Amino acid sequence: MANLNDLPKQLSFASMGCDVRNGIWEPYVSRGEANGVMLDCSQKPENHISCKNPLRDEFIADVEGLNFSVSLNQGDLPKIPKFIPILEKSFLQSDLSEIPGDFVGVSIADIFTSPLTQVGGRLQAPNFRFKPELKESPMFSQKMPILFMSGQDTLIESLWMQHQELSLFPTLRDAGFRIATSPNFSVFVGECPLGHRINQKKSLICARMLQEAGITPIPHIYPMTNFHLRSYVEYFKTNPTIRTVIINCTLQRKDPEEVKSVLETVSCLIEEVADLHIILQGLDVRDVRLFSQYDQNIHYAVSTPFYNALFHKQNIFDNEHGEILAVAGSSESKEKLAIGNVDAYLKYFSHTASSFNIGAARK
Repeated sequence: MANLNDLPKQLSFASMGCDVRNGIWEPYVSRGEANGVMLDCSQKPENHISCKNPLRDEFIADVEGLNFSVSLNQGDLPKIPKFIPILEKSFLQSDLSEIPGDFVGVSIADIFTSPLTQVGGRLQAPNFRFKPELKESPMFSQKMPILFMSGQDTLIESLWMQHQELSLFPTLRDAGFRIATSPNFSVFVGECPLGHRINQKKSLICARMLQEAGITPIPHIYPMTNFHLRSYVEYFKTNPTIRTVIINCTLQRKDPEEVKSVLETVSCLIEEVADLHIILQGLDVRDVRLFSQYDQNIHYAVSTPFYNALFHKQNIFDNEHGEILAVAGSSESKEKLAIGNVDAYLKYFSHTASSFNIGAARK
């Protein structure tokens, strides 16, 4: 996460040409954020909105302005467990009754038939069709599924563009979903800060649409600068009914500096917003120890146990070293492997939580 004071002092050509520098959208977009722009705002990269886009005012209108005045209520949200295993799509019709725990996650990409196709080396979204067998999935009677609406830009941007004709949110409710995260619209380093703010607001608007459809929303957030972070802190302080949010860490998990940035974000949010809980999606479980100070407020969602089961890998919790092992070449069915793999992850999180609590007590 970048501090505005730490952004480059030697301004690039792109940053000097960014209209944000003129303070047009303050106080919602700080003119200082223009210093971090590295991609020419007059270019038109896919799935990105910039200050130079001739339709920028329409994009702002689509999200009802740049302020964060979106009213959300999570009063119906049940207590979220420490660990949420996310299903691999081939398990959607499986018997999940023996999978440990009451919750499972489902990826938005897995509830459509062929949501993305590749044409000329580029991903495109065809006409979306919900899987007809979705309503009959055992997960609705055996578990409490949480729909994770994060995914590739092409997918979630296309869903945003087509949400009205798809009746997206009411259809998700009718399928059986009662809890869902809002989408993780892109916020990338070096791109126009106006686009950042529009995408952050878009995610909050989607959370409200979920709520209006009768689905309890978990808003996705991604503050890339300290200015973004302060905006979220103030938003949550003025909306105390929001108790749980999600941060998708999939792109950050392989970069130690990016993981450190997520830790800084988590630290600020939990210390400044009373009783806030944060789901970290896609974080490498080996990095869980970095978040030990905030263990009571952090939850984890990963798909590894089910993907390992699909590829005949057995997860084993090594109690002596406090680690999860993956042993390849298992002859067990994917369903049995999934049961054992999820159990191994639950043991891991139980062990790490106990270790954190013992360490805190000794201090």
